[in-house]
Amino acid sequence: MLAFVAVWAALVIAAPSFGWCSFAIFFLCRTAFTGAVGYVAAGATAAATAVGLFRLSDGTDLAMLLGPLAVGVMLTLIHDRIEHDAAEQRRLNA
Repeated sequence: MLAFVAVWAALVIAAPSFGWCSFAIFFLCRTAFTGAVGYVAAGATAAATAVGLFRLSDGTDLAMLLGPLAVGVMLTLIHDRIEHDAAEQRRLNA
């Protein structure tokens, strides 16, 4: 999975059109890995997308750089909350 993320990151930086699958890869990273590794892999996905889109704008559109990073933080917070709530529901059901 780490090799997949690394190859995809290189592709999205070289050709930003690969950025369309960032959302799915972000959640795949968060599901496949636990703890810090999941955060790093998901962060690498957001960062590679940001760099690729920023390059696509020829370095003129700061939103292309900051947007994917902000969305990555937001999705991380949402995913963590959903996982916490699901764990609490499993605990209550048990």
